[in-house]
Amino acid sequence: MASNEERALVRLAERQALQVVKSRRRDPRGVWAGKWCVLDRHGTMALVSCVKGRREWCTVPEDGGTMSRRLELSDAAWLSYAEVRWLLGLPPDGCMTNEPHQAPASVQKPAGGRETRSVLS
Repeated sequence: MASNEERALVRLAERQALQVVKSRRRDPRGVWAGKWCVLDRHGTMALVSCVKGRREWCTVPEDGGTMSRRLELSDAAWLSYAEVRWLLGLPPDGCMTNEPHQAPASVQKPAGGRETRSVLS
């Protein structure tokens, strides 16, 4: 069951003509467990990277099972909850200021590696 914060994030993405999809993987050691993917409004293109405000997209395969599984087959980037909040223009959790906010540390310092890389700059 999604939390109120997660539902609010989904609604915010919809207002920006985007979709956010949470991985259905439940193994906490899994690469995609607890991660999110950003899609276009129609679910046909997935975010690969966002560098200096320029977003790059890849095509989501039309076959291959569930949306989550199809995204795993593509080059889509899997982001943490904090990274998705930052991408959508929200301040970090618990931040109650209107001042400009920095990207999460994982965005500022990519971890490296395809599955765990941060795609935002």
